[in-house]
Amino acid sequence: VKAVRRWTSSVNGNVHIVGDFQGCTQGDGVGVEILVNGQPVLARQLIGGTNTAAKYFDFVQGVSKGATVDFVVDAGPALNMNFDATAFHAQILLVP
Repeated sequence: VKAVRRWTSSVNGNVHIVGDFQGCTQGDGVGVEILVNGQPVLARQLIGGTNTAAKYFDFVQGVSKGATVDFVVDAGPALNMNFDATAFHAQILLVP
């Protein structure tokens, strides 16, 4: 099971994407990744559980109208959804 928060671009140009995923410190952790048009720009990483509790991201990405940016969280290595509460924050700003 994956949870996906999707942003669809209404502009052509560069956007600055900054934010974080915050995982729970119990359980087996969760997998997090960021995809642009289905391609990974932040490869899947485990956070929470016995792993690092957070993953921060800060990058500039070229996009065109209709491009998608997916912020993905999955159940982690054991596919166990217990203790998988995950906070997510992101800002996407057009680079002038």
